[in-house]
Amino acid sequence: MQPSFEIIFHPVDLSAHGKNPKGLPIYRLVWADSRKTKLLYKGKIHIIPRYPILDPELADSWPLSEDERNKCKKNMRAHWILERWMSPEEFVGMSREKYAEMVIQFPHMEEFPSEGEYDFECWFPSEVDDVLVSRAIELRENRRKNVSSSEKRAEEAAAEELKEKQQDEIFEQKYEQAREESLTK
Repeated sequence: MQPSFEIIFHPVDLSAHGKNPKGLPIYRLVWADSRKTKLLYKGKIHIIPRYPILDPELADSWPLSEDERNKCKKNMRAHWILERWMSPEEFVGMSREKYAEMVIQFPHMEEFPSEGEYDFECWFPSEVDDVLVSRAIELRENRRKNVSSSEKRAEEAAAEELKEKQQDEIFEQKYEQAREESLTK
């Protein structure tokens, strides 16, 4: 995990949107260029930008209209990144034990983020205020809850279907049992 003294934070206070187990805000706004990560390349570890900013001049070669190209160029300039805190397991996508097994196979992996880690949610242009950021967080959280709601409905439907199948099987067994008993009389 990158030390916080190396990161440039936006002064907006986002703690109203929740705090992680360490008491830090779940969301934070950081300057893109200040976030770094490790990259293993040709046997050496390199520290590189976590959110690389594209060179606006690259847009000149894209098959876009002049207006679209200018819009892309404007959006490629330095920007703020909204990050959301994730638990260690959520961030790496596996348990600590499985991660330890991966490290044996790939020893240059970063250490397990035992205190969790912040990861990309969305980006903003260089000018941003707390209203815009709060609205973006609300949209993100609503999307997260809606996905969870739909998944929950799907799970409930699957459970209901399984219950119906089990009831049908019980009915068929009782029907067969009653039919066999009536034939033996």
